[in-house]
Amino acid sequence: MLPQGGMMALSFAAGVAVALAATRLHRRRRLPTPTIDEPISVLTPEPQHPAVRALARAHLNSTPEEAPPDDFTLVTSAFAIDPPITLKAGIRDDKPVHLPLSGLNLTLTGSGADDCIRAIILDLLTQADAHRAHIIIPARDAEHWFGPTIAALADHLPELLLVATFDEAIGYLEEQLVSRRGLL
Repeated sequence: MLPQGGMMALSFAAGVAVALAATRLHRRRRLPTPTIDEPISVLTPEPQHPAVRALARAHLNSTPEEAPPDDFTLVTSAFAIDPPITLKAGIRDDKPVHLPLSGLNLTLTGSGADDCIRAIILDLLTQADAHRAHIIIPARDAEHWFGPTIAALADHLPELLLVATFDEAIGYLEEQLVSRRGLL
């Protein structure tokens, strides 16, 4: 939540927090090292817009660690390309339900299936930055789960690809398999 009442995705907040940490690291690196007899002065950080502070705070509060990560850890972890290991499929008894992603095959039926699918896709999107995951969904299914505005939103999410049919999604995966095998 932003101070003015707007909302942003946690992945966007993570990007803002990483950019803020990278800026602080760059500014510290440019400071000259004082000599032994020279007094040390600490520069006051430039004030940030309330929305930037809110996004950075939301990202740091979302980390399960006891203490928020320092700037160096935050920046270096943002550029790791380790794939997601688990995904959040929903909440049971006010606790998140995590499923191991390796070898996962799901069949979802019943009244909560659509909600579970939305939770899985959104969790994958939050973990998808830095080429960790790529989500391919037939456009008709995406509109059913997320509404008609998903097509416009997909233009701003490079990790999300909307295709016309399931066969087109399989064709895209086959193309990726062949091209990546060639690269390796």
